[in-house]
Amino acid sequence: MLQLKTIRLINFHNFSDETIPVRGHLFLVGDNTSGKSTILDAVQWVLSGGQHWEMNSAASLGGKDDGRTLRGAVARLDQERGALNRGRSITYAALELEDDDAHPLTIGLGAELAHHEAQLQTWGFIFSGPLSDVPLLKGGENGAASRPAMKDELRKSLGADKVFFQLSRYQKVLAAKFTRSETAFGRLTWFWKVSKAYKQLAHRTRDYSQLLRDLLPDPQGEVFIQVAAGLSALAGIETRLDSLRKQRGYLERLSRWVGEVAAHAEAVARYEYLLAYWENERVAGKMHVAESEKTAKEQDLRKVESELAKLQAEIASCDSQLQDLRSRDKEGLTGRRISLEAGLQAAERAAQERSRQASVEGLSIARESKSLLEAQRRLRAALTATAAEANKPMSQDYAFIGAFAESLLESARSERPQDRFEKLDFTSTAQEAAQISAKLLSARDALRAKIISASSVEREARADSEALERLADPLPRLPRYAECIALLRGRGLRFTPLYQLVEKSGSAEEALFRDLESALGERVLGALVPEPEHAAETAQLVLRDFPEIPVVRTDLPKPTGSHWIEKVVDWARLPEEARAYLVRICGEGAFPGLRLDGGGRTEQTGAALRVLPRQEPLLGASARKQAHQRRREAAKRALAAAQTHLDALKEQEAKQQNSAAALDAFRSLLAGVREGARGEAARECQNIHRTLDLARERQRQARREADEKTAEAKRVTAELTAVKESMAAKGLDDLEARVSQVQKRRAAATASRDRADGTLQELRKTLVLLERDIQVAVKTLSDLTTRLGALGDALRSRVAPEFAANLEHYVLEVKQGRRFTDTANISQRQKEEERAKLGAVISILGDGGVQHAEYGGLFGLSYDEAANRVIDRKGEPLDRLLEGFSAQLAEQESLLSTERRKLFEEVILGELARSLQFQISSLEETVKEVNAQLQTRVFGQKTRYRIRMGIRSEHARFVASLKRLAGFDQSSREEFEAELSKRLKALPHDGGPLPPAFDYRHWFEFHLKMTTHTDEGVLLEPRIARLGSGGEQAVPKYLIILAMAAVLFKMSDSKVRVLLFDEAFYGIDQARRE
Repeated sequence: MLQLKTIRLINFHNFSDETIPVRGHLFLVGDNTSGKSTILDAVQWVLSGGQHWEMNSAASLGGKDDGRTLRGAVARLDQERGALNRGRSITYAALELEDDDAHPLTIGLGAELAHHEAQLQTWGFIFSGPLSDVPLLKGGENGAASRPAMKDELRKSLGADKVFFQLSRYQKVLAAKFTRSETAFGRLTWFWKVSKAYKQLAHRTRDYSQLLRDLLPDPQGEVFIQVAAGLSALAGIETRLDSLRKQRGYLERLSRWVGEVAAHAEAVARYEYLLAYWENERVAGKMHVAESEKTAKEQDLRKVESELAKLQAEIASCDSQLQDLRSRDKEGLTGRRISLEAGLQAAERAAQERSRQASVEGLSIARESKSLLEAQRRLRAALTATAAEANKPMSQDYAFIGAFAESLLESARSERPQDRFEKLDFTSTAQEAAQISAKLLSARDALRAKIISASSVEREARADSEALERLADPLPRLPRYAECIALLRGRGLRFTPLYQLVEKSGSAEEALFRDLESALGERVLGALVPEPEHAAETAQLVLRDFPEIPVVRTDLPKPTGSHWIEKVVDWARLPEEARAYLVRICGEGAFPGLRLDGGGRTEQTGAALRVLPRQEPLLGASARKQAHQRRREAAKRALAAAQTHLDALKEQEAKQQNSAAALDAFRSLLAGVREGARGEAARECQNIHRTLDLARERQRQARREADEKTAEAKRVTAELTAVKESMAAKGLDDLEARVSQVQKRRAAATASRDRADGTLQELRKTLVLLERDIQVAVKTLSDLTTRLGALGDALRSRVAPEFAANLEHYVLEVKQGRRFTDTANISQRQKEEERAKLGAVISILGDGGVQHAEYGGLFGLSYDEAANRVIDRKGEPLDRLLEGFSAQLAEQESLLSTERRKLFEEVILGELARSLQFQISSLEETVKEVNAQLQTRVFGQKTRYRIRMGIRSEHARFVASLKRLAGFDQSSREEFEAELSKRLKALPHDGGPLPPAFDYRHWFEFHLKMTTHTDEGVLLEPRIARLGSGGEQAVPKYLIILAMAAVLFKMSDSKVRVLLFDEAFYGIDQARRE
């Protein structure tokens, strides 16, 4: 074995050149910042060769980082003062060890910074001799100051085989000298790091399972790195596959778009051909119809010409007969009779029309008279109702309202109410109402201010009363006391205010008890007495956020002897902390800090004082309750008075509001009377009256005109009688009938001739138009035939060869074009195909096509829209590119399958499985050895400890499959592969920390079991582990690491059996340690 004998530090942090002899010492004792942790850091640095080492790992593993590094130690950075050596700096830390035969062995490390921004250089040395023989300092001659030796100087002094410029070689030599293997040495250096921070690890948890997990070695990372590298390689192949698939998908998408362009172009050409075909058929049909119609119209024309000749002859015969008959009436009596008969008929019709108009106007007069009576009735009713509405109880306070209501009633009772209504004085009444309303508004504002003030008083009284009702116990009047109490209880911290613990002794006087209460004061009585396990957190929180509130210390020494205060308060019910605090406040011995003389007379620290009893006592639960009840009743009385005053003001406000509302209603009523329905009713009466006067005037005019036309008809009748008598005397009675008969025949012949002549002209025009249409159709049909041939040639290049010979059959039958006869529908379909083709072309030319941000430049694609062809920069067509990518995909998929099979069979089922099996077996062996160590240690009355290990349920299937894999049968292999595949997804590919799924330490649950007289024992769960004294809680934690250390030293054949505790055995017996 090797024992540590001497430590030497040169320029290491705050140590310039210190040599520390070690003669079996177990502890380094010193003040804070004296360098204890720095010495431990240096010892661990040298022993581990920097493996698993960091400065002040107790702080880092404890959950904080103080910023200390090896670079800072070499530069001698002073964290407190911010001092830094900016020049060349060389640091040494060296240890002298001694074996069982007293042979010395010196080991050490050096580090150098050429300047404060240079790269840190480190080296190590191993010397078989005493530390004093190692020349770590140079110079010192002729008065020059000594300096640390440079690494080349040290190598020259000790020899090249004893100085190691590469720390990995230094670590290998240490591993050979200290342990049986490099793996064992790595486990040892890790354990030194954990032991140095064990106080923080043990202090932050009562969970022994987590504590044991922290002491176990990390999983062997090399095989996981190999697996992760294999998975990363597979992921790379899959990434390339994915990239190739995306590229092929891109090319396939382009190919699909090119095919869509071709299909849409064929459809556009086919629909255009179909349109031309149907247009050709339509023109040919139209021309055939026009030719048939022309033949029919020519036959009709010949018939009309023959009929027109016959009618012309009939008209000439009638004209000759009329001339003969008219030559017989030389005086024109027939014309005179006809004229008089026409005049008589006109006069009689005019007389009848005027009589009818007079009758109509009479009906209108009757209707308007009835409407006038109805409108006047409505106006009277409206005025009466308005008067009643205005004449409410409110009008008793305002005389002008009653006068206005009376004037409305007088208007309603008059014969013509609309005339009286127009004469009412609305303006003066409205002005008087507005003046009164303004006065009410001013009074309402003043009353509202009073109500707001009373409401504020009522809210404050209510808040005080509700707060007292919610408060179960009165609180001391200390700043933010209630907030502090709520915060502590919200965090689950247990404590009791001192005043709730202090009760009067049965034999003490009440007056003396109250003098004590007044003398101590609210700040003392409001002190918080925490439960011991919550004392530290409570004190830290209160002193930080509530500095005005005191917290009683739980580590005060117990009071000894008797004290006068024990006679005043119930001493037995006070906890030890409260007793110690009161004794400290009141003082002890011949000169107490506080003395009560009775009658309000006290003496505090030598000064006589007179105290007055508190109006609201804090001490004594009964007195506190009674005082609190009195405060509640007083608050309720204040609240009732405030509510009564507020209700009275609100009642007064309601009366004002009613008065104002009534006045506003009257003003609204007044406005409505003039401009609303009532005014409209009056205007309606005036309008109806004017309409009635006009109707009567029109009736009188119609009667006068009817009388005049009747007289005219009588005169014309007399003259007509005289003319008829004269014609009878001359024998001209039937002349008119014969003339009329001939005239009718002539008129009928003339009408027939005119119709025949119109028909003739229409037929001639129609024949001209038909001839022109036929000529146009012939020309159009010729053009369409030529165009149809050209469209057929264009379509023929886009269809399959078997359809090219008979395009009409292809379009009409194969593509079912015969069903589409509506040219509008065909044109719509053609436009849709053109839009679809344009969309496909845009897709090819767009960002997703040849202009793709990633693949467009990669392939250098271009699109020939005229040929509908995509080629790359080499001129290769798209279909050939697709063939190449399909071959690459097949090659990569084969490679992926091969690499996946290789990784699984050689690495995962080989090295990884063996590594995991070794870790589980090593863990089981370690627990077995630790339990063997613990079995021989007995504490107190037959108390022993033992670690119990069990597999967690979520990892049970995996661990079982891993253990069964040893047989290498097919079923166990398949089971392991199935379980492992679920976990491989969680394995990081970037070298990050292992997830719990691959960290064997998380597969098991550990419990520390304590047995006494029986073997049943108790599992030290967190709930139980927090019970008992500091020793009872801390001893099992340190037993674990000591037993683990013993097993580690044994299993690794370690020759250096040292543990580096920073604050060793913390909390085992706190009072004795202090």
